[in-house]
Amino acid sequence: ITSQIHTENELRRVNRELDQLLKARTSSLTTAHRELQLMNSVMQNSLNGVTITDDSGVIQQINAAFTAETGYAPDDAIGKTPRILKSGRHDETFYQKLWAKIQTTGTWEGEIWNRRKTGEVFPEWLAIQAIYDEMGQVTNYVAVFHDLTELRKKEEEVEFSTNYDALTRLPNRLSFLERVDAAIRNARRHETSVAVAIADIDDFRRINETGGHPAGDAVLEHLAGTLRETVGDDATVARIVGDEFGVLIDGIIDQWDYLQTTDRLAAVSEKPTTIAGTSYDLTLTIGVALFPGDGDTAMTLLNNAEAALYQVKRRPRLLEAGRVGMYTAALDEALRRRISIESQMRIDLENRRFVPFYQPRIDLATGRVVGAEALARWIREDGTVVSPGEFIPLAEETGLIVRLGEVMLDNVHRDLAGSLAPFRDDLTVSFNASIKELLDPGFVERLSHRIAEGGTANTLELELTESVIMDDIDNTMPVLETIKAQGLSLAVDDFGTGYSSLYYLKRLPIDVLKIDKSFVDDIASDGNDQAIVTTIIAMGKALNLRLVAEGIETPQQREFLTTHGCTEGQGYLYGKPMDRDTFVQFLETVRGAVP
Repeated sequence: ITSQIHTENELRRVNRELDQLLKARTSSLTTAHRELQLMNSVMQNSLNGVTITDDSGVIQQINAAFTAETGYAPDDAIGKTPRILKSGRHDETFYQKLWAKIQTTGTWEGEIWNRRKTGEVFPEWLAIQAIYDEMGQVTNYVAVFHDLTELRKKEEEVEFSTNYDALTRLPNRLSFLERVDAAIRNARRHETSVAVAIADIDDFRRINETGGHPAGDAVLEHLAGTLRETVGDDATVARIVGDEFGVLIDGIIDQWDYLQTTDRLAAVSEKPTTIAGTSYDLTLTIGVALFPGDGDTAMTLLNNAEAALYQVKRRPRLLEAGRVGMYTAALDEALRRRISIESQMRIDLENRRFVPFYQPRIDLATGRVVGAEALARWIREDGTVVSPGEFIPLAEETGLIVRLGEVMLDNVHRDLAGSLAPFRDDLTVSFNASIKELLDPGFVERLSHRIAEGGTANTLELELTESVIMDDIDNTMPVLETIKAQGLSLAVDDFGTGYSSLYYLKRLPIDVLKIDKSFVDDIASDGNDQAIVTTIIAMGKALNLRLVAEGIETPQQREFLTTHGCTEGQGYLYGKPMDRDTFVQFLETVRGAVP
């Protein structure tokens, strides 16, 4: 009985242990199943493509991302090897090194080119991992890859935006300088020369103002293509800034190598350019600098080519369509002087060292002082006076003319409210404006504010040269009408030197014609000048305009003008331009009239 009880107890213990083992095994299988399901879910939902092969490299499983990236569905890939993706861009040595690395370390990672089912080759980042069993034998390989196509596109876009101009798709200034530096290094090795040319569109501003910026952009795109086609493989074309293009000519052995290219660039100006049905007469000015004579760095060559360009632009344009200028050492000195003057101009404009000098305007019949022209003078800190002929063209070129106009208008109003206040009722004070000032969006507003603040509408007269008005008549006419509506009188300065048509002259809201000094100089003896002046006087009277002759220096000139009906005049016969205090003394001395 005792033996039977012992046996039964032992059976119960064994059953309990078996039951516990069964439950543990069931739990383990359940956990393993869940882990397997989880891993499969992760694999299938991964954004990266995943491939699982057996130990011989036959594909056992792929995920959805693999299909999406390669185009191969499970039925296309399972049972085959990854060779179905082979792009042909890598040789056998590449794959031998890849597998040697896996066999040694169990892993490989790097960039590789594969081929989609459509035949498209694409870059991917691939990681391969060997899977081992308990005995250390390879059972599987897992490959995970990420398509690099979009990343490469973004990298290319960044590289393009860094080195190329978005509008013309030409190399930009930075890229151009790098290429020039490379060309210089090459030229040193081979004892050749390098030429840098800067080509600029003359009066490009007018295209933007008349046709808008879309028209300007279309012209730039067209010109970029024309320049590329013109120089061909002989040179590199880049867009430096705005309407300025750079041309790099390297490997030069003699000057004929680059003169041929610059001549072809200049010839681009010889025929009109038609874009979207509109014809443009594009003319180019070109400056050229050479390595090694004109500089040994890219920046130096570029700056010197621009110096040559600006020097050519300052020459009067006669009949030539495209103009080329070579850099010289004298230009370097001129450029330094120009930069120095421009820098000092900016400082002295803010310090109000640009002041009006007043030249009296006289009623020729009575000798009475009826007005004055306010002329800009630059008084340096040391008291020296800079000639307007030196700073006005530079102010026009740099855009400082707008700021200069603001300062002059402020100073004239200050004088009218101060020292000139007792004479305001008997004087008309005229001031000049350039085309840049007239078309500046804030010009009319500034003028209106000053007039309202100082009550000077009946005192001020705006002078514009004939060429300023006629160069852009469609845009200047509305501005002139707005100014005229505010009560200012308008004068056409230097009349007879431009190309006004009588049709536009009668439409302009002007009050005064100023006869240019060049016609007055020899009026007492030159029959042609006499005929021109009498014609202008007759035309002015017919249009009911006041006439003012400039540059009167002799009694004979005054006599002729008075006899033929010119009503007013100014010149050294009556007085030179004077500073404010001297002009006040002049007015007090003559007491309203001059001999």
